[in-house]
Amino acid sequence: MIHHVFWQFEVGGKNTAVIGDCLDQSHAGTIDTNSGAILTTGPDRNSIRGNVRRGDDGAWRVEAVISLTENPC
Repeated sequence: MIHHVFWQFEVGGKNTAVIGDCLDQSHAGTIDTNSGAILTTGPDRNSIRGNVRRGDDGAWRVEAVISLTENPC
């Protein structure tokens, strides 16, 4: 999988933020181990949004990940 992560909105010193990712899953999936045939692959343009929060220790943690299937990137 290939990530293309970006800040959705300016953080501006806040303790919450929204990040975006245009995830390429076209080379990930399942394979038949006997024949080597590729059975499934993921989408090549999966738009994902992540809600993150900065903790008291200063570390950013993901609170939610949402797939925006209606908005391909």
